[in-house]
Amino acid sequence: YQDSTDPHYREIIQSQPIMTLDYLEKMTVQTRSNLPLCRMIETEIPSTATVGYITTTTVFRLEFCLFGEQHTREVIPLYPDEEFATVEVIQNSGVDYLLLYLPTDEMLYQFQTLELVAIDEKGNTFIYKVD
Repeated sequence: YQDSTDPHYREIIQSQPIMTLDYLEKMTVQTRSNLPLCRMIETEIPSTATVGYITTTTVFRLEFCLFGEQHTREVIPLYPDEEFATVEVIQNSGVDYLLLYLPTDEMLYQFQTLELVAIDEKGNTFIYKVD
């Protein structure tokens, strides 16, 4: 699909040949605004890690970035509810890293109080290391 609401829509139409793009540029060719987030994920999360993600949106277009170029990461969706209010529950979920995407203010406050190691953030996307 090509979404004309994406701020990079015109760039998609006038872009360079796809064979000259790197893996992440190809994966985000239709939603170029996700490229910085996908680069953050690729840089900060090891290729063999197990990654959990929590999002408040029904459409999560970053999921493909979580698997990595060789699809070597295990990806586990986690659902935002009262159950994930403790570090122990998150640790017992089996994830090494946690991506929090478009959190509500309440969720963000809750995660800031959990003593998780914040690795990086871009806009409304946060990566935590789960020990």
